[in-house]
Amino acid sequence: MKPRYYALIHQQGAALIIGLIMLLILTLLGVTAISNVTLQEKMAGSLIDRSRAFQAAEIALRRAENHVNGLNGADTDSETGTAIYDLNSGGAQPAPTDIDAWNDNYIVAPDISGISTAPRYRIEQQIKVSDSQPTIYRLSAIGYGNRPGTAVVLQTTFGVPAF
Repeated sequence: MKPRYYALIHQQGAALIIGLIMLLILTLLGVTAISNVTLQEKMAGSLIDRSRAFQAAEIALRRAENHVNGLNGADTDSETGTAIYDLNSGGAQPAPTDIDAWNDNYIVAPDISGISTAPRYRIEQQIKVSDSQPTIYRLSAIGYGNRPGTAVVLQTTFGVPAF
């Protein structure tokens, strides 16, 4: 009669190898899931930051519209002494995407909580036919997010009726 432990002597360790392969597969799945979650978290943070920059630019545009309404057709803002830029004068027009140009000759809008840099805007007179006709302005605004390099530039055309 053969002893009972005879079957144990001839095993090749297949269960150990299969167990290690399964553990490797589970580890790879875990690492992939963690990297996927990290990427999604970064994308969500960037989307929130861009949304903040967009909202800051919108606030600056509304501030610029209120500013233009207070000009009453004047070429200079009596409150700040800032000249309204005339697009018909033939001067070089800075590109809206030139972020460094926004630091000079632009009006700083009020600070917004949660935003690191205050938004800025610029008022440019496009058309002024006569004192009896509406004056058309191009308003440009930039809003910044909290992350470096996050900026949104918006432009709109705004008309002020003549009275």
